Amino acid sequence: MEMTFQNTRFIRKATINMAIHAALKDTGISYFDVDDRLQNYGYNTFNIMENPEYLKKVIKDAYSEKYEQVINAIKKNLSDDVGNISIECFLESLSK
Repeated sequence: MEMTFQNTRFIRKATINMAIHAALKDTGISYFDVDDRLQNYGYNTFNIMENPEYLKKVIKDAYSEKYEQVINAIKKNLSDDVGNISIECFLESLSK
């Protein structure tokens, strides 16, 4: 299969989605609850790559006591993918 821009974009989105899902599971937060809250902004955990500020807001507002733990877990889960500009931008936005 030829790797196209759309294929690699899908892979990056899936990678970020899995990292978020694993971080939420590890911290005891419902993935479905976060996804439902993101729907209020027109996003979900799969299409949040371009606008991570909404993920940050949802986690900070609903789970403030676990915010740092979740963000650090997401960063850890994506640490092998640093070097990919889209993922680096995503992580940088979460850190601001």
